[in-house]
Amino acid sequence: MRLFLNDKNESVLSYRNKNNDIQNQVNMLARSVFGNRLQIVMEHTPEGLNKAIVKLKNGFEITYATSKSYRYAKKKAGKEALRIISNLNLRHFEETSDYYERLQKRINEEKQKHQESVRQKNEEREKARLIRKEKVKRLKEIQDEKRRLAKLEAKKRKAEKVKLAAQAAAKSQRPLSAKKRRHLEDKKK
Repeated sequence: MRLFLNDKNESVLSYRNKNNDIQNQVNMLARSVFGNRLQIVMEHTPEGLNKAIVKLKNGFEITYATSKSYRYAKKKAGKEALRIISNLNLRHFEETSDYYERLQKRINEEKQKHQESVRQKNEEREKARLIRKEKVKRLKEIQDEKRRLAKLEAKKRKAEKVKLAAQAAAKSQRPLSAKKRRHLEDKKK
């Protein structure tokens, strides 16, 4: 079980097998804050409930929890004590440390680096887009030139066909010589 001590920096106790037990976590944190371990005292209430009281060695009561279940009362009191002590520790940490300033500075630096990298990527994309646009423009110009030349060639061929057709029509319109006419008539017979 990993129990976060505070929400702001999500620090956790160092991992040891003993840390699976909430009471060991509370004792470790209490040693760092108060200098000694905590005591968890169990009592039975007149209503038949179990009451777990978390105290310092000098008798100062930190918190308590009641439940029908012995284990649940002990666990609930331990968690509440862990939350209270970690908040005390966090308050001390916030007052004496420049952690949040350093954290904010690092976040701002990372944000600036990210913005710079995004700006560079956008510039590279814009350059690539302009290069592609130029290539497409040149290809279209080449295609237009080819199309224009093909139209000119087609126009020349058409003019030549018309000229040849006119020559053939003119040739067929000419009167035949007498010699050729007799030859063709002989051929028909």
